[in-house]
Amino acid sequence: MNSGRSTWVSDQRPLGASPTRLPMAPERLLILARQLGSSVPPGPEAMVEFGAAATADALAELGVETRASPTGALALARPVDWLDAAVVARCLGNQAEPFQVSVVDCVGSTNTELLRAAALGAPHGAVLAAELQAAGRGRGGRRWEGGIGSSLVFSVLWRFHGQPFFETLALVVGVAVIRALASAGVRDAGLKWPNDLLLEGAKAGGVLVESRSSGAALDFAVIGIGLNVGADPRRGLRAGRVGADLRASGFQGSRSELLACLLLHLRRTLAQHEAEGFEGLRQEWERAHVHRGQWVTLHVPDGSLVEGRALGISARGDLQLETAQGTRSFRSGEVSSQATFATTGGPL
Repeated sequence: MNSGRSTWVSDQRPLGASPTRLPMAPERLLILARQLGSSVPPGPEAMVEFGAAATADALAELGVETRASPTGALALARPVDWLDAAVVARCLGNQAEPFQVSVVDCVGSTNTELLRAAALGAPHGAVLAAELQAAGRGRGGRRWEGGIGSSLVFSVLWRFHGQPFFETLALVVGVAVIRALASAGVRDAGLKWPNDLLLEGAKAGGVLVESRSSGAALDFAVIGIGLNVGADPRRGLRAGRVGADLRASGFQGSRSELLACLLLHLRRTLAQHEAEGFEGLRQEWERAHVHRGQWVTLHVPDGSLVEGRALGISARGDLQLETAQGTRSFRSGEVSSQATFATTGGPL
């Protein structure tokens, strides 16, 4: 397994775009966070341009908590759990193939970067993980935000070499994530159709799969996974939603260990799908389905609302609802229930 840091040819677009105005670019804040955790932290002069208070607030926006040191300089309130490609490699051990892990500090979107690299011939199993995404994307073009050291965001390039296209890939990945989290000690993780991870009714992560095909054959897919590992709850509250994080649900390892665990389960689950098909995995997905048997509202892309009882998913991954008009299947949409609205303030 090849691994490394900061070797990726990154998107050169400005990375300062953020829903919150920061006094300095996120890349600069990330460098400062590293310096604050080093054996020779920066002195007060490092914050003179914006002031220690404004710098501390900006770092807090990105999930880094600070305190004032006796000298008046900023210090980390707790260590940052930095990603380490060497730790990932050690955890993978002799099961590292086919993964080639690159860890970068700041990038626009790991999915966007890996899609670009795939078109240029990047190898099967290439993995791009980032400490910080400035333009992370979720399903439907939504923005995915993650804090420094508190989220895990990465993408995997998986080449299928002409395998028939299948529409359930995001659901297969969801099963892999549930398996990985269970093995990592996370309690009661569930799946919300089609691609969200929930803990106790609150969103803790999601999956974004973007594929390229030649006719009916699947060439490759870029599988993006984002998880709140130890997210700062203030970020969720400012966004009007309460998020969940893995550490509050039993995870005690490092993000690097979690990345390795996810990669191993992703490879095994994709291999199982290739050998056995979706049916066995569909049953496993159903067991983790948080809305199964519940009355829900489906927000359909055309703007209409459909109410019904969630029966489960079809063999092609459609959501099946029991409605007043009978059983109906849906390819896309946003599911909400009374419990979801109470926890998040709206559909996830």
